[in-house]
Amino acid sequence: MSVSISAHNSIAFNDVSEKNGSIITKEIASSTVDVPVDNFQAPTRLVHKRPQSGSVKKRLRSISFGTTEWTLSNDVVVVLRPTDYKDNEIVFEASSLGGYSKVSLGDLPSAYALNEIMKTNGRSDLSYANLQQILGGKTAKVEASLDEQTENLSGRSSIQDFETMLQLIYLNFQKPHEDADAFDTSMQRLRNEASSRASNQQKVFADSLLMKWTSYDKRTTLLNEEMLNNVNYNKVLDIFNKRFSSANDFVFVFTGNIDPEDAATEKLICTWLGSLPKGKAEEYSKQGNDHPKGPYTSRFVTNVGMDISTNTIRYYAPMEYSWTNLINMHIIEYIAKYRIMEKAKGASPLEVKTWISKYPTEEGVLSIQFNCNPKAREAVVRLVKEEVQRLVKEGASSEDFIKAKESMFDQFDKDVQDNGYWASSLVRYYMYGRDYINEYRDWIDYITLESIRETLDKLVASENVFEVSMQKER
Repeated sequence: MSVSISAHNSIAFNDVSEKNGSIITKEIASSTVDVPVDNFQAPTRLVHKRPQSGSVKKRLRSISFGTTEWTLSNDVVVVLRPTDYKDNEIVFEASSLGGYSKVSLGDLPSAYALNEIMKTNGRSDLSYANLQQILGGKTAKVEASLDEQTENLSGRSSIQDFETMLQLIYLNFQKPHEDADAFDTSMQRLRNEASSRASNQQKVFADSLLMKWTSYDKRTTLLNEEMLNNVNYNKVLDIFNKRFSSANDFVFVFTGNIDPEDAATEKLICTWLGSLPKGKAEEYSKQGNDHPKGPYTSRFVTNVGMDISTNTIRYYAPMEYSWTNLINMHIIEYIAKYRIMEKAKGASPLEVKTWISKYPTEEGVLSIQFNCNPKAREAVVRLVKEEVQRLVKEGASSEDFIKAKESMFDQFDKDVQDNGYWASSLVRYYMYGRDYINEYRDWIDYITLESIRETLDKLVASENVFEVSMQKER
């Protein structure tokens, strides 16, 4: 006799919107884990013995954020931000610097497979099936992940299941459960995804784009059979254990229907977070992934997919990770999309993105990606480049400038009514010093048409123009 536990899992490697070699999340499929239950007594508790509770040794309040900050006796920092956006929701996020940058070259395949494998891997002495059984009927979840720069935890719960969420956080800092069968199931999902990527036109382009963008850096990892053959389960567990071995360099943020003045809430947090292990704080370790310098053009063909041309053009230059530059780049994204959509109508679908990376180096990027008719590729690419040059020379119109700012204000007004936005914004503030709550509107108002033109000019004047095109082999 067996019972089926179904869970929705996700992974992605090097998707089209890839920025700097890290992986982003994209759905694969649901999976089923069969668990024998003959003579089986299911555990009923996540943690058998309550840990020794810590205490709050320092309290701060921020009027501008409306937050309460506690430093616990183990130096864990907890930030609480009460909201009334949803009656029965508490959202949680925590991050710490490190991520894949702390993983050796030989262990990268295991590290890049970790997010998917740990989705259905147990914690402590509980299997994944045990966890699903205990959590049945509860509204609480916590997910752990790594990316290029950080290790992360995120989750949410109802008010009544808040302690359950705290216990799940606690379990992520304990030794991970060993389950060879669950590992084999995860690896089969990854092999299926790797196989499907080889016949997916956009993913073939994404993989090639990433390799060229990172100058074929030896740390750039693609999801394929070669990579999967080098995944080692013991290494996966070891990497996870190391990245979540100490909690005092994480910032734990809770937003939603939570009361910092409630003694019971404080007691729960001191019990489950105040007892987490303390260790040496770490920083991001600078790795490679340098982009090509100067003009770079690559055109190649594929034998899969439709008869279309897929193209990416990127302008990039060293750029300080500052508020002025961040907002300038965001407005450039809006305006460039307006202008290119109007002038280069053959570029469809069109995706325009800007970003400023902080690691491994501070760099600004304007990325333009589109599909077009292969016969019209040269003409469409020329129109896109001409429009970028025109923006540098003539600047944006007042109409486009106002429209871009209004769009940003509208989106911000929606975002600040969301607990998840508050949680992620507060984590970014504590990690990088950027206030996306109180300063965002002021900085948008501060930006001028001239500052936008100057920022775009920096990108184009660097002469770093990265152009990659792919089309179906004839």
